[in-house]
Amino acid sequence: MIVFGAGGMAKDLLFSFPNRPFVFFDDMNPITELYGREVIKSLDDLPGSFDFIIGVADNRRKIYKMLMKRGGLQGRLVSPHAMIGNSSIGRSIISAGVQLSTNTEIGMGVFLNNNVIVTHDCVVGDFSVLSPGVILGGGTVVGEDVFMGIGAITLPRVKIGDGSIIGAGAVVTKDIKNGTHVGVPARRL
Repeated sequence: MIVFGAGGMAKDLLFSFPNRPFVFFDDMNPITELYGREVIKSLDDLPGSFDFIIGVADNRRKIYKMLMKRGGLQGRLVSPHAMIGNSSIGRSIISAGVQLSTNTEIGMGVFLNNNVIVTHDCVVGDFSVLSPGVILGGGTVVGEDVFMGIGAITLPRVKIGDGSIIGAGAVVTKDIKNGTHVGVPARRL
């Protein structure tokens, strides 16, 4: 499986999936290997068909479309150290320590990093990233292409609009409109 990106998120993937035979692609990072694993530097070096996961936070949807055009298929990784209730999970990444409660929906291309908690009746939209320690209160709806920083928390039944960025440690107490950036406390920046 090819991981697009060889930075911090890729290192987190190696933590959650230490025995996976990953190959990394990163044409912006000068490294040629990551903890003994190859880092491909050119799109021309990708095989004709391949499974991939996206190990970067930015432009996830754009990267997905580009890799699909090159013969890629979005992979799905679920750590054996995740706790998963009755949930629907698209082709996404569920890292170590993640807890998915009952009746949760995880879209495609989502990255739930280490120790994320998604409580009952939550939805996480396509290509969103929940950083380590994020907690979603029951009934929260996270839109598409959302980034939530380390330790962000939502109260129950909050809706976070598409393309929003929630800063590290923010507590979201009310709905967030599309494309809104909030910090601590969760106020518009």
